[in-house]
Amino acid sequence: MSFKDAMAADADVFLNSDEFGVPCVLYTQGETREIVVILDKVEDADTGLFYDAVTAKHSDVTGVVPGDRFVISGNTYRAVSGKPLFEDEQIATLRLEK
Repeated sequence: MSFKDAMAADADVFLNSDEFGVPCVLYTQGETREIVVILDKVEDADTGLFYDAVTAKHSDVTGVVPGDRFVISGNTYRAVSGKPLFEDEQIATLRLEK
């Protein structure tokens, strides 16, 4: 198994709803997608303040723009930016606000 294959398998484990992932409905540009995400608090290195962030498969959040809605456990969050805080070939982390 290549390193790339191992990373893809790891992403599937972490984003599995039986492990760490939670179901999410993403409303983006007139499209509705059901995806699995990890909702977390991330600390801003400059201010020390915490904000909401969501990690998902990169392919699930490609094309997200500011204002797109993520509905997670009955709570609605909006994408602050379409540019991920972190990304690689498998996952991306986006900043959210309620």
